[in-house]
Amino acid sequence: MSPIKPLSIWVVDPGLMEAGGHHAALAESFCQFQNQGLIADENNVSVTAYSHQLLDHNLKVKLENAGITVNLFFETLFYKHFHDGAVLGPAGIQRYVRKLCSEYEIALLNACDQINISGENHLLFFPCLNWEHAWALNLAISLHRAQVENPKLKLVCCAMYSPISGSSSSCKKMWYRLGFQGLMSVKNLNLYCSEYELSQTYQELLDCSIIRTHPCYLMDWSAIQPNLTQSSTLVLPENTVLLYLGDAKEDKGFNRLPELLTRSLANTPENTHFLIQYTLAWEYPELNDTLKKLRNWTKKEPRLILHHGFLSNLEMAHVMRRIKMAVCTYDTQVYQNKSSGLLWMLAYFNVPLIIGGSCWLTREAQRLGVSYEISAGLTIQDSIVEQTMQDSDILSYKKLMFEPLMNWLVNH
Repeated sequence: MSPIKPLSIWVVDPGLMEAGGHHAALAESFCQFQNQGLIADENNVSVTAYSHQLLDHNLKVKLENAGITVNLFFETLFYKHFHDGAVLGPAGIQRYVRKLCSEYEIALLNACDQINISGENHLLFFPCLNWEHAWALNLAISLHRAQVENPKLKLVCCAMYSPISGSSSSCKKMWYRLGFQGLMSVKNLNLYCSEYELSQTYQELLDCSIIRTHPCYLMDWSAIQPNLTQSSTLVLPENTVLLYLGDAKEDKGFNRLPELLTRSLANTPENTHFLIQYTLAWEYPELNDTLKKLRNWTKKEPRLILHHGFLSNLEMAHVMRRIKMAVCTYDTQVYQNKSSGLLWMLAYFNVPLIIGGSCWLTREAQRLGVSYEISAGLTIQDSIVEQTMQDSDILSYKKLMFEPLMNWLVNH
């Protein structure tokens, strides 16, 4: 895996801030690389994280303990216009884009300066771009194109969000084209998408023959074996069903949990336990009633395991190995063209899924050979019929999605 010449990898991510979600999971993956000795002088690889200035303290310490240099760099809030950007359009978010452009510009020039000083190859990894971030990055590159197109500098950009999801999809397509089209002409920049359907969508949007899919970076798959037993502070009984995992959000069905839990407790054997794991990146008033009910429930219901807090990669792997199935409470209309890391976790650990209707998750489940059952009421099944056929397309897609990220990066 080690590059022949020294390589400095910079993870440039203004979204790396709170201890939750895919930004924190990526940071966890890089920490695992260090545990395997993949980030070390003898391997000619060093890693620097350009994070948000308000990076969670514990996450910062974990990165630094793993030998990763942390630069508390970005002031811009990554998700400031995640929900209203398509409505506001370029005219409505120009101040935001100009600010982010100036920050990207400094990061790019810092990399160019370091190359001139050290002579080392540099790879700048932008793990998650929406159209406004891509637009800002494109503007920053255009200001210093000759310097940025340095043979010792490579830019690896990942698109995660869909231009065809939501009610403003016709406008969104224009903004996404504006944001990403310019990046395609940068000589030393590679653009990837997070899953198969998104790659097809971006190919059509940008009139490009091929845009490849990048590996799922939610875990360091080279360190996690699907069936390997590892200890965890989160103790789970053998017959545990996962009811919720990840950021607490209304469109992920968090407010469905009290009613779902009531029915599930009444209609399953006494030895069936239910896990709800969640993080709260922000205060969501619309979730307060559900949170209160769940917290009160834990005082009287031993079958409910409620875990508030981010799970490390090893803890997440422990959960996936212990649960017998997962229930997905997501709004399937919202997730018609929206991806979810939950599905990729289930695919790697071979965990069956119960979901309320057809959407991106069921289509991706078919591509990755995940057994699933559609149940409008999310009724817990005794068992789910397994997909026994693992054809060449499924195996190829799995190999692509679960390639270890560090191997993928250094091979650019």
